[in-house]
Amino acid sequence: MDSSTIERLERARFKFTLWKLIAFAVCVGGFIVMLLPVEGVLEEVGKSCFTIFGLVFWLLQLRQNKVFREADRDAGAVKALNNEMYVSYYYKSMACGFVVMIVFVLASFFWGRFVDISIQAFSVIVAYVGCLASGIRLLLYYKQS
Repeated sequence: MDSSTIERLERARFKFTLWKLIAFAVCVGGFIVMLLPVEGVLEEVGKSCFTIFGLVFWLLQLRQNKVFREADRDAGAVKALNNEMYVSYYYKSMACGFVVMIVFVLASFFWGRFVDISIQAFSVIVAYVGCLASGIRLLLYYKQS
């Protein structure tokens, strides 16, 4: 596979990662609003965001699978798109997300006395913060290269 196709697939991977991260952030943000003890318009906005952006995330994933099936046919493209540099980006971004989750949990010991939320909501918020940190760090690595 020629270099222009690999560059196009790299740009597509960055674009899909960006849009999926945005859809994830709004979708899970809506879910968190649903878990919090709010009523009225804010609860309905949370449900709507969860539903609409969950569907957008799912559609983006289907589109990404369709685009990258092209790369699966060529071993050279798979090797170029999953080389050692990108694998290290994945590991580093996951480590960043883990560290952010640990810091968030430690910080919650201080503000936990002042905020009263359920364990379920807190667990989702911790996972949300970690996933966002990991995704943002991955995007920064992609942009760097």
